[in-house]
Amino acid sequence: MNKLFIAISGKITRENSANLMNFWKGFINIQSAIYDIDSLKIVSHSWNPEFNNLVKNVYNVNFSSSELQGSFTKEFMPLINPVNKFEKGLRRSDSTWSNVTPQTILGNLRSRAEAIKLLRNFDIDEDAQILATSWDQGSGSDSVNNIIFDKSLDKNYHYISYYSAVDEGYSDMWFVSPYKLAIKFEQLDKYALDVFANKNDYFDNFTKNGWPLAIQKNKTHEFIDRYKKFIHNKILKRFNFDLFKQLSPFIATKLTGLEGIVKHKLEQPLLSGENSLLISSKTKVVFPNYQALNIHAILKSFILDNKLRKDTRFLDIKDFKHTHSGQMINPIEFSYVIYSHSSFSDCWDMAINQAKEYLPSNCKKIYLISDSSEETFKLFSSFSDDTQVELLTYENEEKYTNRLIKAFTEVGKIFDFIYFVHEDMPLVNKVNQVYLNTLLHYMSNSNEYYIKLVDTNYVDSKEDHDSFPSLVKNYGGHSFSLQVSLLKPDFLCEFLANFNEDIYGLEKVCVESNLRFSAVKGSIKIGKYLLKNGYFSHVTSAISKGKWATSEWKEEISSLSKKYDIDLNVRGEV
Repeated sequence: MNKLFIAISGKITRENSANLMNFWKGFINIQSAIYDIDSLKIVSHSWNPEFNNLVKNVYNVNFSSSELQGSFTKEFMPLINPVNKFEKGLRRSDSTWSNVTPQTILGNLRSRAEAIKLLRNFDIDEDAQILATSWDQGSGSDSVNNIIFDKSLDKNYHYISYYSAVDEGYSDMWFVSPYKLAIKFEQLDKYALDVFANKNDYFDNFTKNGWPLAIQKNKTHEFIDRYKKFIHNKILKRFNFDLFKQLSPFIATKLTGLEGIVKHKLEQPLLSGENSLLISSKTKVVFPNYQALNIHAILKSFILDNKLRKDTRFLDIKDFKHTHSGQMINPIEFSYVIYSHSSFSDCWDMAINQAKEYLPSNCKKIYLISDSSEETFKLFSSFSDDTQVELLTYENEEKYTNRLIKAFTEVGKIFDFIYFVHEDMPLVNKVNQVYLNTLLHYMSNSNEYYIKLVDTNYVDSKEDHDSFPSLVKNYGGHSFSLQVSLLKPDFLCEFLANFNEDIYGLEKVCVESNLRFSAVKGSIKIGKYLLKNGYFSHVTSAISKGKWATSEWKEEISSLSKKYDIDLNVRGEV
């Protein structure tokens, strides 16, 4: 049995902020990293007790603790002598070190230590795998913010990320370690206090005696490092890859690959003593006093002083090329609802079976909505033995919005969420189950009840979402249209209650109403208005004006027609 214990720690939101963007990025990143785990246990510590319910609802933690982070001044200030030992040579407020204080360092390390201590609530084998990580995992550079987890790794070692500043210190974002090594990190905060009190050799080694496993860089190396930082901060961060990706699927694919290669090259260390020197090597490399207030360097010193370096290995994000899609944590069940009519029954086999093939395991039911007619019952009979598929019917005299209300009310008695499509919107690839599960959790813990899973340019304005990754907020236009979408049936029934419109009337009224709804951001432009994303791979309108839309979806429709023996000549092509 593959067991994994996850210990999560730190701040859920930044100081004086309620923005949960990094929390959701962390949830996506952690799920994306793990796979094939049979037994998963989670413990957590946070400095945000106001989010206890959110943590329980999303992660379903086994043991957790939280508290408001008070001031640690009484603990660390009496220990720092002289009081300005970490400030000489720097005006901190004007530097990249402006947010670094003994308070922030002690807060991060103490939270990690408290989370590790909670593992003692389990009866754990000393070789059991522990993943220690942060709530905001995935919110920074790829080299340290992508957890690297693989079953082939020797389970006797302590693994951390390899990145550009590894000589100076070790990344604190995550580690994977056997319990016998992980438990040593219960002492992290105590070690930090010893650093402040100069009870160990950390400060003198870092600033005077020589920092271990570090190579002295010459002026050429320093110039290249500065140049790489300039490229990363001034050019790469400001270059709008998404804008160019919308030009064509070919350009989007090429740019995505180029973006990854450039970022990886910029984040690689030019030279590293960690893979060039013996652990016992003495060096002459020293750093300024102000740089000693450094959580990464403190972590490196902790590992060296606790004789953990020989058991430590570094992992690069390019070390493994995975085909797995991650593993959902606390998956939320949903239903897949396909709206149709018997006149479109030539799409049913395709729509239903593509869903069965490409939806994740937390899809528990597929509903087909069609008119109550002899033809519908006859055509649906081929699915009658499939317990995963169920037919819901409406009367042809009913308006489109009223048909939906009736069906959504019925489905809503069993499921809190509906993944909604029409019959000519089949899946053509696997849904990103991690992103979908995270989106379901987000909707479950927010007031959003309708999110389009494809985006459109046919809106008055749009802006990046402020609380959830890869979403945009659309204003006006087709911000609401019953395209591929995720919805809460009870709320959407209330929304539709007074429309009493057919499908075109619904869209017209919505456009006139200047609504605001969220959508998953698209980077690949299809046709005039559609923006496709990589999370939900749908043909979004396989049929246009009664004919197969091969002008926009030629490759996909051709493949589907062969797979399901569909004669495109019957409808014709457009």
